[in-house]
Amino acid sequence: MATTSVKTEMVDSFVLEEVSSHEAQEKIANSIDHLSKYGRQKLRESGDVESFTYKNQKLDQLRVRDGGFWYRLFFVWVKKAKCFFFIHAFKKKSNKTPKKDLDTAHKRAKRIINCYN
Repeated sequence: MATTSVKTEMVDSFVLEEVSSHEAQEKIANSIDHLSKYGRQKLRESGDVESFTYKNQKLDQLRVRDGGFWYRLFFVWVKKAKCFFFIHAFKKKSNKTPKKDLDTAHKRAKRIINCYN
């Protein structure tokens, strides 16, 4: 598979400022690199990426474990741009994903996809 473009600008500051573990930062960087090279399917098979639908919008999330909690980085595939866009990231502290984080990811996904339609 050819390398696919990945845009991370919306989550770069989160990773640099909020992800305290160097190991977790490295895992995130490696996962994004693998996403670029191999696409979602390989990461889905490893359990690092999960796809779901929220308010009729397909979203993907990269999951990175760091000690007793998880980091979640939401992204969308924009077919016309042939690009993955990372749109939101947060530190998950409970079993349930907070609605405000889902709403933020949904709103940003719609905005990016509408730019390419």
